[in-house]
Amino acid sequence: MRNAPSLALNDIDSDAVYLKRPHLNFYSDYRKQGIVELLPQMLLDEVQPLEVVSQNPHPNIIKYHGCRVRRGRIKGLVLDKHPHDLKVYLRDAIGTNDKEPFMDALESAVRHLHSLGLAHNDINPGNILVNKARLPVLVDFGSCREVGRTLGASRGTTGWIQGESSDYNTSETQHDWFAVEKIRAWLDGPH
Repeated sequence: MRNAPSLALNDIDSDAVYLKRPHLNFYSDYRKQGIVELLPQMLLDEVQPLEVVSQNPHPNIIKYHGCRVRRGRIKGLVLDKHPHDLKVYLRDAIGTNDKEPFMDALESAVRHLHSLGLAHNDINPGNILVNKARLPVLVDFGSCREVGRTLGASRGTTGWIQGESSDYNTSETQHDWFAVEKIRAWLDGPH
């Protein structure tokens, strides 16, 4: 991996970007378990596939601008900002969803990831944002790995994976297609 670009937030329109930082609520849980050192690794794990995708962009995958670095350490990921995830967008009736174009765009994003040798491994309504055109934008690449690689601490979201999370150990394209079909069914039902 090439060095992740370091950005000053004033390099770009700060209203148009989101600075993704490690969740502080993980810190106390990870500290109790004696694994707090995983937090910086989780951020680095997300940078790696975002770097690949940024070299091969897709309109339905979040745009990654680089990293916010301080004292030689990644402090956050600079990503395009979209106001709502799919769950909130539909629950709060913010807009309507034209299912077929939406699913076509989501499937296109997944095929693109797979063509790069990556699997997302955590597709769920919370990891899909909705853009101004009412189309999906796939986000949260913490579970994204090269196909066949061992998954890290992040292993999908319960209820959106096939089987149990304890059995969810390897990055596989079938994980994404299982979740895409669950999204398709979920869009037909109550949210």
